[in-house]
Amino acid sequence: MVKFVKESLGKGDFGELITISSKRVSNFPGRIRDVGVIIDFGVHDIDVMRYLMGDVISVYAKGGIFNKQIKHEDYGNILLTFENGKCGFIEVNWLTPIKVRKLSLTCSEKYVEADYINQSVTVSSSSFTKLDVNDVYHSPIQFNTSNIELQKKEPLKNEIEDFVNAIKNNKKPLVTGYDGMQALKIAEAATKSYKEGKEVKIK
Repeated sequence: MVKFVKESLGKGDFGELITISSKRVSNFPGRIRDVGVIIDFGVHDIDVMRYLMGDVISVYAKGGIFNKQIKHEDYGNILLTFENGKCGFIEVNWLTPIKVRKLSLTCSEKYVEADYINQSVTVSSSSFTKLDVNDVYHSPIQFNTSNIELQKKEPLKNEIEDFVNAIKNNKKPLVTGYDGMQALKIAEAATKSYKEGKEVKIK
């Protein structure tokens, strides 16, 4: 799904990418005890946004602990500033009764919403139509929405296959060690930001 979005952006199908946001929320997973939701959930969307938008130069985050039985944050909102001057917003929490995994892109020509769970992409656009002089109270705008159903694949399986293929063929994997390190570095900076209440620069 992310690959489809990346390729579509590269071909100019959506126009220029202006802002990007994501929502990754669900109930508290009892298995997680050593880190908070920013490291557990946020790191994935940080990685995706770097892939689509480019390098991050600063991060500002707000978060906290609602469930007093755990010692790490269980909700967080992260604002990323990219090298190109644009921004991305990430919402994560372990407090929502339903599981949501969505990525939204505001582009110059289209609005794109990708659903990780359904592995589908919705592309919306609008255009002006002829003005009806007898009905000046309604805007002559036509809205168009198309739902794109992608071939459903298991993300973790794809990740492992790409890694094995990189080793077998001595080639660069889709996600490199550097990419992983940067995503973790930014997630750690987001945690520091919410704890200290200030923007953190990414060096």
